[in-house]
Amino acid sequence: MRIDHSHSMHDCATNRAMFRSVSSTQLLAMLATGMLVLCGCATPQKNSDRTIDQSASTDKTSTSSASTASNALPAKLPMRGDGVSLRADNRAYGDSSFNASVINHVGELNSSFAASANPTVQSMTRLESAWSQTFDDSDERLRLGDAVSSSGTWGSSIRYGGVQFGTPDPRADVIASRRLATPGIAALPSAADALLSNARGSSSLGAEGWSTSGSTRLVGANTVSFIAQDALGRTQMVTQPLLAKTVLADPGCNTFSMGFGKVREDYALQSNQYGAMFANTTVRCGVSRKLTVETHGEYLEGQTAAWGVDLASKVGNVGLASAAVASSRGEGESGWLAKIGFEHSNSLFDVALRTRLQSRGFREVAAQGITDPVVQQTLASLGVKLNDANNLAVAYAAQTTAIGERADVLAVTQSMYMGAYGSLSMTAGHSVAQGQDSSVYLFYSRPFGRAVASGAALKGIVNPNFDLALATSGLPRAAR
Repeated sequence: MRIDHSHSMHDCATNRAMFRSVSSTQLLAMLATGMLVLCGCATPQKNSDRTIDQSASTDKTSTSSASTASNALPAKLPMRGDGVSLRADNRAYGDSSFNASVINHVGELNSSFAASANPTVQSMTRLESAWSQTFDDSDERLRLGDAVSSSGTWGSSIRYGGVQFGTPDPRADVIASRRLATPGIAALPSAADALLSNARGSSSLGAEGWSTSGSTRLVGANTVSFIAQDALGRTQMVTQPLLAKTVLADPGCNTFSMGFGKVREDYALQSNQYGAMFANTTVRCGVSRKLTVETHGEYLEGQTAAWGVDLASKVGNVGLASAAVASSRGEGESGWLAKIGFEHSNSLFDVALRTRLQSRGFREVAAQGITDPVVQQTLASLGVKLNDANNLAVAYAAQTTAIGERADVLAVTQSMYMGAYGSLSMTAGHSVAQGQDSSVYLFYSRPFGRAVASGAALKGIVNPNFDLALATSGLPRAAR
């Protein structure tokens, strides 16, 4: 997953304003709190003593942001001592984050926190604190502190505090942003949630407090791009796959992840809020070089327990086929899930198809509190290399909820690269949800030192709720 940010210039006045509200004592206290959380000495906050002013905090220039491992932070301040560093990221007025780490032969100790000059939010909030050790003779890693759970092919990605051991590999379609705040249980949504939320005429991303801002666009084969927005109004550009590719495991059971602890609540809103006990495990075994078996289970105390198995196999030269079944039990109800998929790739085209069915009573950890769950979802992508300079991409997504609400999205993008003259692309989309809407857009980009893109709509806006390609516009119904 690639996450793009807009960086502002470092402003001395910004730092002065922020650090007037954040004393050195608070800074040291926050770092100490992170260390205490690691060893289990800190007492989680059971009740929030802070009320968030949503209207005031929607100003993105006055909120805090979290550092991410996938970002190159613009400012790095070396500290005395080998293997000790403090990284600072200044984005806008009052919007800064810090990451402190200590690395030596016994592992890496890392703690990140956000600081804000906005008086409507806490001046400093701890984001993540963890100690980790990667063993030299394998890819296995032990992590104590804050972590993101493995999700397998069908499960939930949850932030929690506790212990994690194995070879964790986040699913490619999950939005694993450390920057965005999440009220309630800190569950991470997927790229499919973003695409289908636009089609429903809604901005909700599935995760409580997350939404899409503006458009969700198809930018390539099996790749979507959109702006994710959190509960405080912070935004972040996200570009990642619509479907996570199936990868066969090497012979043996060398890919696994196990974790347990307490689920994280109000992430990036409160420093030390943890809830019910949580546990999960994922094990992938290569039976042979052509067959992989995966088992995944997840548990949330007093809510749900789910377990399932997934098979993936290479079918000659045709492609990869996969199938999964799972069941859940909790809160007096039980349910089932079934999923099948197919993928094929060669030098001319790539195709992927995945469909998922589940009963109304099936609940994974991320689906707690949802009264109208998705009972059917189909995702498909096609990428065709027309020639060295032309590519065609097609994406389709559809889902149906338990009460019968349906959303269908079809998007097509053709890109033509013209060397030094830039690139030209056309995007068309059609949605059968909240009425029928279609769109056609043309985009041209040419780098002038830095790439600058511009776009022009071919038709006027009919229904702004259908917002698939950059800022999609509906075609008049008479033209259909």
